[in-house]
Amino acid sequence: SHNKADVIKQYGFRDTGRVAPVPYDNGGTVQYEDLMIFKTKIRGVRVLGLMNDTVFPRLRGRWSGDPSGYHGADNFKLRFARALSLGALLALREANIHPDVIQTNDWPSAYLKAYLEGRDRIAPALKDLKRDPHFRRTRVTSIFHNLHRDYQGWVYISNDWKTKHLTDEQTR
Repeated sequence: SHNKADVIKQYGFRDTGRVAPVPYDNGGTVQYEDLMIFKTKIRGVRVLGLMNDTVFPRLRGRWSGDPSGYHGADNFKLRFARALSLGALLALREANIHPDVIQTNDWPSAYLKAYLEGRDRIAPALKDLKRDPHFRRTRVTSIFHNLHRDYQGWVYISNDWKTKHLTDEQTR
């Protein structure tokens, strides 16, 4: 089933009562989306789950006929990828987990490595995540299951947007 309640029940997820606050630039002001952190154990492995109905509105993919994080407006794709990538790091820190290795899967979570390396431009406090004791020894590996262009999360930014919002240094 693709129903969130069914997934929570099937895998035994429990709400931790904690959140991972992911910052977004909302036209020059910082806005936060709180991702609820759920946890479970599957075959002895601790698993965290993130939920937020605004950022993760559906569990289904494109084949169900519903839009998802993989399809839709570019700004939605970017918010989805930011929530998944940065949200995972913030959830690990909130859960006091010190991972040795993080494996990302496909483009929505591939931004995690950039955030870990301090490439966040919205929240200055997140620029030093690699120095955080939770991530000092963490290495990242990525897997891409399909290199077809429909699965790469391509986002096209117009030259007008680049000129208006990015400095010359940021476009290099």
